[in-house]
Amino acid sequence: MLKNVGDKATKFLLRTNPPFNVDLKEGFLEVGGSKLVTVSYLPTKIKNFSESLLVELESGQVKSISLFGESHNENV
Repeated sequence: MLKNVGDKATKFLLRTNPPFNVDLKEGFLEVGGSKLVTVSYLPTKIKNFSESLLVELESGQVKSISLFGESHNENV
């Protein structure tokens, strides 16, 4: 969940790299407003992955959230 805890409404952009994907690329949050954001993990190789989810605000401020994923083969 992305929440605006500041004192001004703001536009935002969300960015990450494969194998992660975010369902919401941009939006607008009123003061106190929130949006549900879903991050998907779709690996195409068997390995551990590490990426960042970048949240860029209208003010130019950028926040980084660490994303981690692990993939491996399983006999089913």
